[in-house]
Parts: sequence; C-alpha cells; structure tokens
Amino acid sequence: MIFKGVMKVGDLVRLREVEGDPSSQRMGSGLVVKVEINPLDYSRRYPVIQVKFLKTKEILRFIEKDLMLINEA
Repeated sequence: MIFKGVMKVGDLVRLREVEGDPSSQRMGSGLVVKVEINPLDYSRRYPVIQVKFLKTKEILRFIEKDLMLINEA
C-alpha cells in the first residue's frame, strides 16, 4: 500500500496534540519545506515531511500522520 499524501511544500502545519506532551504548544506552527516520498522503501509507508517551525527556526522531520494541516499553500 502506497500512501498518497495530502501535504505539499508551503503548507502551514502544526504538531498533533498528544495528551501529556507539551511540545506541540511549544513548537507552534511551521511551514512544510520538503516532502520525501520513496516508493521503493516498502518499510516506510508514509512520506517524511520536513517542517521549519516559525518560533524556533528549527527544521525537523515527521511522518504525515503526526502533523495537522492548518492552511494549504
């Protein structure tokens, strides 16, 4: 099964809130800067999304189901 992602470069996203984890509020929102899709790597079903957070200027990698889409580009 190949997962067809909805997120693309330029989308505004934030981390999904997990109970007891304050990192989603600390990080705030961020912009998608890169979407890595490798259909030959069957162990990775979800695309890896690189997000640059607006508060901290950090670039971190997540799978798409860990992010919540706020606004499309």
